[in-house]
Amino acid sequence: MGKTFVDVAVSAMVLVVAAMFAWFAYSSTHAGNTRGYELAARFHTVAGLAPGADVKISGIKVGAVTGMEIVPVIFDAKVRFSLDPAIKLPVDSKAKIVGEGLLGSAIMVIEPGQQRQTIAAGGEITDTESPEDAVQSIGKKIFGAAGDR
Repeated sequence: MGKTFVDVAVSAMVLVVAAMFAWFAYSSTHAGNTRGYELAARFHTVAGLAPGADVKISGIKVGAVTGMEIVPVIFDAKVRFSLDPAIKLPVDSKAKIVGEGLLGSAIMVIEPGQQRQTIAAGGEITDTESPEDAVQSIGKKIFGAAGDR
């Protein structure tokens, strides 16, 4: 009887620790923090970007990617993202996809523009920059440096 009680107590403790870990992981990633208004941006390629990826301004998370789809006929990628309602983007803002660190996943970075007019909910950022292919980037660095000699 004593052994059964110990087994139940240890199992309960393991479940409590697992629940605490799951809560910590969820709250520290701000996974549920994607409320806001939706905007879109079109890119030639979204290499490495995935739904749930961060949207940042000045290094601070202000939203998240909510979905992606192919635009028929022109075959661009349309990225939909949710943005914090307190952030009102000027119409001349720029969106680009960058890798976060050497092995990090891709995120979308927004560079706010200067105009007073803002993009309405459901609107689209028209000035975008697609990510550069890593192999091409390394080749440019290597051969660009070799050409400078």
